[in-house]
Amino acid sequence: MTRRLMGHPTRYEFLDARLLTGSSQDAADLQDQLEQETGRYRTDAVMVEWRGGDTWVVKHGDWQPGKVWCEVYGKWEYEPSPSNRSDDFIKRTRYDKLTAMKIAERLANADQEDS
Repeated sequence: MTRRLMGHPTRYEFLDARLLTGSSQDAADLQDQLEQETGRYRTDAVMVEWRGGDTWVVKHGDWQPGKVWCEVYGKWEYEPSPSNRSDDFIKRTRYDKLTAMKIAERLANADQEDS
């Protein structure tokens, strides 16, 4: 099943498409069912989050500190606190919005296939 996008102007989240149909109670019940079946939780979702200007990050989950995607290394990296982020870290984990959305969709769909 392809993931569908649920968005906010500064944050986008790729969720199972079945969660975006029906009532909010139906979605909550389905989320509980999916969590029991797969062991994956909404906090495991792939997200795109704005970081200022035209810079966006691809996040894994809604944890603080979270993991962000590094396309250069092809892996998730833990994101340090803002004062501890090096210029190199920022350079390799920030994208324009379109690139971030494409990466997130690819990762969300790959994650779906792995489950």
